[in-house]
Formats: sequence, structure tokens, C-alpha cells
Amino acid sequence: MKVTMRVLISAILILSAAQIRGEAVNLTLYYESLCPDSIRFIRFQLYPTWLLLTDDNLSVDFVPYGKATVSN
Repeated sequence: MKVTMRVLISAILILSAAQIRGEAVNLTLYYESLCPDSIRFIRFQLYPTWLLLTDDNLSVDFVPYGKATVSN
């Protein structure tokens, strides 16, 4: 949970800096779809933060990526 809190705090600082400059923040979230930690992060940290901001300030792209492999 400590790492998740650091990520959330970092995201808030980045959003604050972008808002001061009038820029939107694009966030791409790679997550494992059925992972309890991913679900908990999205439900209890990311979603409430997103509700506080308008769509003009934060755009989130969700990429389910758990236990995947990449090849050419």
C-alpha cells in the first residue's frame, strides 16, 4: 500500500502542476483485470480522484495487461 500511496501523491502533484499551467493530464493505467490490488487502487483511489477533477483536467486510458507477454 505504501507504493500505491506514493503513486497517488505523485499523480496529485503532477495534476496540480498541470492545472496551474492550464494543461490536461493523460494517464495510461496498465493493470491486471482481476487483481485485487488493481481493483482496490481503481475503486478507492483513482476513481474518487477522478470524480474530484473534470474531464478537461484528467483523461484515463485503461490497459488490461496482467500476466501478458509482448512479442514482435
